[in-house]
Amino acid sequence: MPLFNIKLNSLVNAQDSLAKLITKELPIKTSYRLSKIISKVNSELKQFHKTRENLIKKYGVEDLKAKTWQIPDDDEESKEKYQADVTELLDVDVELSGFSPLLITEFEGVKISALDLSLMSELITDAKPDAKPDAKPDRT
Repeated sequence: MPLFNIKLNSLVNAQDSLAKLITKELPIKTSYRLSKIISKVNSELKQFHKTRENLIKKYGVEDLKAKTWQIPDDDEESKEKYQADVTELLDVDVELSGFSPLLITEFEGVKISALDLSLMSELITDAKPDAKPDAKPDRT
């Protein structure tokens, strides 16, 4: 079973673009693969958001009226510690098993903005998984 490594930050950045892509009409095999990828990505993102919320509780205070937690604007030390922890969290390598990146050719005819494609660049590739790099011509 293929194993795919990606930074958590890349998954967070790709989240909205994946949500747009899943609404497009795609070939059935591509739709199936994409839905499996999104399911795994969503599972990782759910854990990320839970961990981030715990960090807000760790460094913040509870707003009883709004029933939320927040880090006070005037608490620079807590804001810096929170940001450092979130930055470290976003740098975590995530292992997604069971799939390899989607091929760009699977999305022929589908309009995808350059921004969205850029945000999903680690999940969509233009090379087949077992393709070998092109041989360089001998210029001697």
